[in-house]
Amino acid sequence: MNWRNITLSYWFTDQMTSDEEGLRVIKSLPYLSVVQSVRGSYEIGLDGSPRQSTGEGGFFVAPAFAEQDIVHHVRDGLMHMRWLFIEAKPDGLLPIDRLYTFPMTVKAGEIPELNAAFDSLFSEQSLCRKLAACYIITDELLKKGCVKKAPPHELTRVLEYIDKNYSSAIPVAELAACAGVSESAFYSLFRSATGKTPAAYIDDVRLSKASAELIATSDPIDDIAERNGFYDRFHFGKRFAAKFGVPPARYRKIRAGF
Repeated sequence: MNWRNITLSYWFTDQMTSDEEGLRVIKSLPYLSVVQSVRGSYEIGLDGSPRQSTGEGGFFVAPAFAEQDIVHHVRDGLMHMRWLFIEAKPDGLLPIDRLYTFPMTVKAGEIPELNAAFDSLFSEQSLCRKLAACYIITDELLKKGCVKKAPPHELTRVLEYIDKNYSSAIPVAELAACAGVSESAFYSLFRSATGKTPAAYIDDVRLSKASAELIATSDPIDDIAERNGFYDRFHFGKRFAAKFGVPPARYRKIRAGF
C-alpha cells in the first residue's frame, strides 16, 4: 500500500535484566510490541499458536490485544531485554498491526536495520532521533508485513468507537447504531470479524490498557482500575488474574515479564 502519512500516536520504550530461567508470562497489551532479547532468548506464542524461539539478539513482534505466551531463557544466569510499544496509524486509519500481519519472530541479523534502529532508540538523547528510530522500525516492519483483509467499514467505526470509549459502559445497541445495523446483525458481524463477542472484546481492551499502565506508570492500582472501566480494585484484580494468571501487583512487580 502507498501511504501518504503515518502518525505515531503512541510509543514507549524500556529495558530490564532478569535472572529467572524458564519464567513464563501470559499477557496482552493495547499496542504493537517489538521486543528484543539482547542477552538470552525468548520463546513466544500468540493466541495459542506454538511457541517460536527468538534466539539471542532476536526479536518478537506481537500485535495489540494478542495473547502473548512468553518464556524466558537466560544465558550464564542473566537475560537482558529491551522493548518498544508503538501505535502507528497510516493516513489516520487503524494501527498498522490491524492492517498487516508481521512475522512473530525475527532472528538476530535478519533485519540489520531493525537492530540499528533499536540501538539508536536506546542510546540517543534527542527526541527527534528517537522518533526517527521509531519510524525506521515501523518501515522495516511494513517491509516484512502482509496486508490483512480489510475489516468492513462499519466495523472499523465500531472498533474506533470502542478505543475511545472503552472506560465507560457501552451498550450493544450503541455499537449496533454506530455500525448502522440491527443488534442481531451486529453480533454476527462483530464475531465473524474479531472472533469474540462485543463484551469479551471490550473486556480484553480494558485489561490490555490497564496492563500497559501497570508497566508504564507507578499510579495506584485503584486509579488504574477506575480509569479503565472496572468497578473497584477487587473486580479489576479478579478479572486481571483470570486473564493473565497473576494479580495486578505481581504483574507490576515483575514488570510484566519482559
